[in-house]
Amino acid sequence: MITKSEQGFSLIELLVVMAFIGILLSMGALTLGRAIEQGRLNEASQTLGETLKVISQEAISSSQEITVTITSQGLSWLTESGQSRSLSLPNSATLSSSRSSFTYSGRGFPIEGAVSFSIKRNEKTRAVNLFATGSVVYP
Repeated sequence: MITKSEQGFSLIELLVVMAFIGILLSMGALTLGRAIEQGRLNEASQTLGETLKVISQEAISSSQEITVTITSQGLSWLTESGQSRSLSLPNSATLSSSRSSFTYSGRGFPIEGAVSFSIKRNEKTRAVNLFATGSVVYP
């Protein structure tokens, strides 16, 4: 004779468990989507920050001023040899700043003082600040 405990799960019990698992998976997918979006925004801001450091080093190594032009797509500048270089932000991010350009001194500092940048991607924004000391901060 088969008892109730040996029969297994009822259809209702299986459906409840499957619904619970579905809810958990959908919540995880939303969280993962937000994390991926934040990662892409972080990548764009780190790319900008690292590029600003490289340009500063180019100014120091050449002991010459380097003027950097800011566009919505990224940055552009001339190297000591006169070669035009540019940075396009990854992941379809856009760049904005209150300035259209700034100049690094031959000592690697922004001549005009601090410069603030705003990187935007899909309605999310991240700030990158270049201080008068030449340091770059992602607040």
